[in-house]
Amino acid sequence: MKYALLIYGNEQASFTEAESAAEYEAYDQFTKDIVDRGLMQSGEALQPTSTATTVQVRGGETLTTDGPFAETKE
Repeated sequence: MKYALLIYGNEQASFTEAESAAEYEAYDQFTKDIVDRGLMQSGEALQPTSTATTVQVRGGETLTTDGPFAETKE
């Protein structure tokens, strides 16, 4: 069985250099582990969420929305 693993965080969050370094180190250790165990097939970076477009088909009509999130009514 194959899985797609998407890891992403809040792009607007601000971290100290020490916090960022610790986070990257954790990702590096995780990646090293799955590579060493022969589990990783490939890996690519995604574009920022600001470049995303959501595509939906409803009632035969294709709707597109800027961004990865559904539009909501207030």
